[in-house]
Amino acid sequence: MLDAITLGAVGYIPKSTPRVALLVALTQILEGQLYLPPDIMRRPAPRVASASLTASAMATSERLARLTEKQLAVLVCLTKGMSNKQIARELSIAETTVKTHVSAILRKLNATSRVHAIVIAGEEDLSFYQAKLAH
Repeated sequence: MLDAITLGAVGYIPKSTPRVALLVALTQILEGQLYLPPDIMRRPAPRVASASLTASAMATSERLARLTEKQLAVLVCLTKGMSNKQIARELSIAETTVKTHVSAILRKLNATSRVHAIVIAGEEDLSFYQAKLAH
């Protein structure tokens, strides 16, 4: 499924999705947002032994380190499937500021879309960055 998202799919809606959730998902997709089921968004990234870190994982970690604290906060919200409006409310910033941060995140991560940025973030354990943001 993540491969499909990386290739440009705008969401994944399982056949078992209840009607109300299906309507929410379709509305979100039609508004230009990514939709993934909550259980997928909460699924932890696969752990990689530190001795066998790939160049790709190291590159991801280095790219995430380039993000500012606010950009990291926006990225964390993106991984939760939040829209720009929801992120703006969550972080008490303007929606235009969210868009600016998303653009910077895409540039710094070399991501082609919000979905691609989420996939890149999924390769990294964001809990370290979340703890950093909490302090």
